[in-house]
Amino acid sequence: MKKVYILLLLLFLVGCDNASTESTSTTSTTTEGETLEQPYTIITAELCDPLITTPELTKSSSFIYSTEICGAISYEFTVTDISEEIWTSETDGFYQIVFFETSNMLELSKLPNNRTYSIVVKVTTEDDVTYESSAFTIEQYSTVNTIEVDYNLNNGFGLYLEDLSGVEVFYYRNLISVFENFYNTLAVPMLKHVFFSGATNDMEVQAYTAEGIYIININLLEITKPYIISDNEVDFVGNDLAFIFDFCQGELVDINGSLLSTSDYTLTDNILVIEAEFIQNIFDEEPERDTVILAYQLRNDTDIVIGYLFINRT
Repeated sequence: MKKVYILLLLLFLVGCDNASTESTSTTSTTTEGETLEQPYTIITAELCDPLITTPELTKSSSFIYSTEICGAISYEFTVTDISEEIWTSETDGFYQIVFFETSNMLELSKLPNNRTYSIVVKVTTEDDVTYESSAFTIEQYSTVNTIEVDYNLNNGFGLYLEDLSGVEVFYYRNLISVFENFYNTLAVPMLKHVFFSGATNDMEVQAYTAEGIYIININLLEITKPYIISDNEVDFVGNDLAFIFDFCQGELVDINGSLLSTSDYTLTDNILVIEAEFIQNIFDEEPERDTVILAYQLRNDTDIVIGYLFINRT
């Protein structure tokens, strides 16, 4: 008796609204060399909603996702760096790059870190129809450091963030929103005094910079006696020297020593700048001298303060 081995493949189709079927067949061979054709069915499941034609963007820790559009053959992600123009909606001249993806996701690892981006996706379908999303803003930053600073509410000028000297600050954010109350002087970021108007409790502010996010914890004080905020002893390395004061609604009455004249320094708000040329000339003329000492006097309605600046040769 001839033995015939027949391979039968049965697939049970579970009905679903978004599923389509395609009939096809496969073959198997018996021990007698007969070829048997066995029909089966391929199930193709569509994961998209045909009613959705406007893509929307969302973000996870690793990807930007677009809503999946039925029949899509490409997802064109246009990424614009708006870090330095966070207050405007203009895009001319900004860093911009386009990523062409066959799936509905963009890897965040493709974008440089510590920047703010505006992203738009344009989806093209197999029918050559395109759909475009609204702009989606993301902040792609890592946390660099936490800074503790004191601010005297009687200052009258603002809070200079000396720990951020030379750091490119794009914008600041408190726990509620981005705010514009800042400006830079001598490359030292400063929060305006108006930002602290009405403040009674300690504050936290985030500075979004080219290096990452600095978390700034601000301890609010109420000091009435004028004082110097900066270190009053510094090493001279050939540059102008800046000293920051808190006049407490007062003023710098006098600065003198080593034949210092008014042309050798400037006073802007509460920042005293001693010109490098003045210090360099003293050290050149007196090679044995290691330190230049300058005396200052501060005064407000209630107090007079006399102090000294020590500038060391390096």
